[in-house]
Amino acid sequence: EAHDKKAIIKGENNIEIDDIDHIIISAGMKSYNPFEETLRNKMPVYVVGDARKVGKAQDAIKDAYETAKKL
Repeated sequence: EAHDKKAIIKGENNIEIDDIDHIIISAGMKSYNPFEETLRNKMPVYVVGDARKVGKAQDAIKDAYETAKKL
């Protein structure tokens, strides 16, 4: 979950992170991006790597690097 400047990672042991500026999610092997529409009106969303377009790992790394430099 993401609320304002706080993120909650739910699992066996829930983790709360306060005072965040950016959230980067990197997972999966095919394009799947459920967060973009959910979060778009709450905070800027940058979609990179396989979430944007399935490709090679080095392309995803470069895409993420270029996006992170802009932040």
